[in-house]
Amino acid sequence: DTTIRIWDPSDDYKLLHTLRGHTGEVDNIIAFQVGDNVRLASCSGDTTIRIWDPSDDYKLLYTLKGHTYWVRNIISFQVDGYVRLASCSRDETIIIWDPSNDYKLLYT
Repeated sequence: DTTIRIWDPSDDYKLLHTLRGHTGEVDNIIAFQVGDNVRLASCSGDTTIRIWDPSDDYKLLYTLKGHTYWVRNIISFQVDGYVRLASCSRDETIIIWDPSNDYKLLYT
């Protein structure tokens, strides 16, 4: 499925939002924090990672491009107090992204 669905477990799993933007099957989605802001990151078979803002009606903020094949997973972590994202792909690469600098690609 190319969509992401946000459900409310406190209200009998009522569907709250359906996020559209990916053109390939979505493999993973994570929540992470940058400063005071919570973000969602999703990865997909369309070779992209998409960044969503839950506080602004799940607006799509960024589409990250750097992989050449299916992005299978994404994680967030901290190094010296800075949040980073790491994505891995079937193109056999891992990319490190910098959320505090417009999601700049730091390392491949």
